[in-house]
Amino acid sequence: MATEYNRPQIVTSNLVLCLDPKNTKSYNHGSSGSTTWYNLATPPTSGMGANTGNATLKSGESLNYYNSQIGYFNTPRAFVPNPGGGSFSTFTYSVWCYPTTLSSYRTMIDQDNDDWLLAFNGTSLVIYDPIVTVPNFTASTNTWYNIVVTHTHASPISFYVNGVHKHTTSTSYSNNPAVTNWSIGAGGVTSSSDGNEPFIGDISTVCIYNRALSAAEVKQNFDSQKERYGL
Repeated sequence: MATEYNRPQIVTSNLVLCLDPKNTKSYNHGSSGSTTWYNLATPPTSGMGANTGNATLKSGESLNYYNSQIGYFNTPRAFVPNPGGGSFSTFTYSVWCYPTTLSSYRTMIDQDNDDWLLAFNGTSLVIYDPIVTVPNFTASTNTWYNIVVTHTHASPISFYVNGVHKHTTSTSYSNNPAVTNWSIGAGGVTSSSDGNEPFIGDISTVCIYNRALSAAEVKQNFDSQKERYGL
């Protein structure tokens, strides 16, 4: 996958969604008021994440692009229709984010509406359903984070922050949530809804895989972009 910066490439195997506001193929920087954030991945035509398309802004909003060096959107409210539908029980979710407010739930990625979400709850990093809070991690405002969650169906769930493993659950989970839309920047975003439990701050690159990345692959992805965020 081509990028605009001279860094190692991110892992592309089983990548179904890649949204990168710095890459002009993902976002048309010259188009004022653009409402589409283009998927750079080539998703499968069947199975989990099949035919995953582009991210669309909630009706009436536009992507507020900032900082040509980093590339991010301020408080985007977007959704990604997934025509393949079905369950999404084995996955990797990765998001670069910069929270400016940490109070209550602040959702980065959500499947539909609370079918499965990745969020901050106050200064804690959490997922919901299943409900897991990452121990021994306290988030700060005005800080760039690469938050990654990996899960293989009927196995534990692992969490990484800035390329470093933070926690693996002692419990295996067999949740099998269906997915119609992915929401970015809030829970349950649709063409007519801003969603709920909104993320306050900046969101940059978002990647979703239909497999669990290894720790080495998570680190590779982090290393490929960390200098861009001053890390």
